[in-house]
Amino acid sequence: YAVWEQEAMAETHTRELAFWREALTDAAPLVLPTDRPRPDRPSSFASGSSRREISGPWVDELRMIAAEQGTSLFSALFAAFGAVLHRWSECDDFLVATPAADRDAEGLQTTMGPLLNEVCVRLQHHGNPSFVALVRRVRGTLADANTHRHVPFSRVAAACEPVRAPHRKPLAQVEFVDHTFHD
Repeated sequence: YAVWEQEAMAETHTRELAFWREALTDAAPLVLPTDRPRPDRPSSFASGSSRREISGPWVDELRMIAAEQGTSLFSALFAAFGAVLHRWSECDDFLVATPAADRDAEGLQTTMGPLLNEVCVRLQHHGNPSFVALVRRVRGTLADANTHRHVPFSRVAAACEPVRAPHRKPLAQVEFVDHTFHD
């Protein structure tokens, strides 16, 4: 996979990097309230995660909104996550990372392993959009990110030249991962 990615995707990466530079340039870092100040130099690189299970009427409502907007439950969940981050941070424009499968090339469908690439999705809350309008925005932004998901995250980060800080991951400091198990 790594050899294929480096050789076969060289031309594609050049075109797709132009997309990522335009899509991610000038996005402000997401600043969430913390219970204590962040150190300039981390004492460890351990991170945290928060797992939430959503079920019942919440999921039914999100499924209905997603269907009405011609998108997936993932897009509606992503929009809801973005709305929560927007409310907590009061940021109108920020990036959230999410893993994307990369099995399009012939022969990779049967390869064992996750073959995932992290993509950054820009969430913009300008104009105080309704939740339905936000789902529509997220649908388009996720579709664009999925179309250009083949460039390795490290190359995207290098091309976008974000302000680096030892206590922050480049580009997006928050990641959305959906562990939905379908019937």
